[in-house]
Amino acid sequence: MSDTHGRDFRLSWEDPKATRNSLPAGEYVVKSYRIIKEAPDGQIWHFSASKGSIKPLTIVAGKDSRLDLSSTIIMNSRMDTSQADTQIRMEIQGENKSGLTIYRAGKRIPMAYEITGADGVLKATGTMGYG
Repeated sequence: MSDTHGRDFRLSWEDPKATRNSLPAGEYVVKSYRIIKEAPDGQIWHFSASKGSIKPLTIVAGKDSRLDLSSTIIMNSRMDTSQADTQIRMEIQGENKSGLTIYRAGKRIPMAYEITGADGVLKATGTMGYG
């Protein structure tokens, strides 16, 4: 996150024993965040999101402040057939339309897709590339 003077700050709750982080009183903007989850099979998944301005945060001296971020992942796709080759575009977004990347065991995972026709018949499958 950044303050109104352009100074960057990093807050982390990755250590389960760390329950508090502190910032000087002031106005801030969240520019990126990471949410980490352990799956029932023990694998660690996380997603990282970033954008110039995801969410504002005001810190008032002497008061606790809470930063609520959604763990919702929004996926949109569209097919462009105007070119000689058909292109599929996918958007994966987090809070406030921030760009989001999904990781498993520390590695970015490929996003699989399937294209079906109006008749329900599978036309194509593949894996998207990030970029």
